[in-house]
Amino acid sequence: IANSTNRFYNFRPDPDDQITVTAGSTEALSSTLRAMCNPGDGLIIFQPFHEMYPNQANLFGINPIYVTLNENSETQQWELNKEELTAAAQNARAIILNTPHNPSGRVLNREELLGVAELCIEHDLVAVTDEIYDRILYDGREHIPLATLPGMDERTITVGGLSKTFAIT
Repeated sequence: IANSTNRFYNFRPDPDDQITVTAGSTEALSSTLRAMCNPGDGLIIFQPFHEMYPNQANLFGINPIYVTLNENSETQQWELNKEELTAAAQNARAIILNTPHNPSGRVLNREELLGVAELCIEHDLVAVTDEIYDRILYDGREHIPLATLPGMDERTITVGGLSKTFAIT
């Protein structure tokens, strides 16, 4: 896992201290939320969202704080609203970031990710990144793991898997 991450993203997590293997990404997300958040903590979830996110939050008494990705009819892109995200960060402990995004397919670019990173650092948020679709990209898009950005290695928990890329669900 460490070698593959290094090969694809020039970032090598420490296999002894920074990699945990679970039975699946749902279990990884569940374990992460349970370990990182307390009941009553806020969790930023972008909508539209995968149905597992609010269900997992509710299971542990974590309060979902929804930030809407708005579809721009001209660019055909789902856009991040920075003001809404900044307001949500005031009451959050963590953020779930799913890029490439399910269900929209949106891949956040470096500028957007740097903005999310800055917000996480400023508000001391833990970033839980769902990167299960990291190798399924189209139209020349590039996946940039949030953990590779300055200041984010120590505050990002990356959830990945083999099931989508290799069709082994």
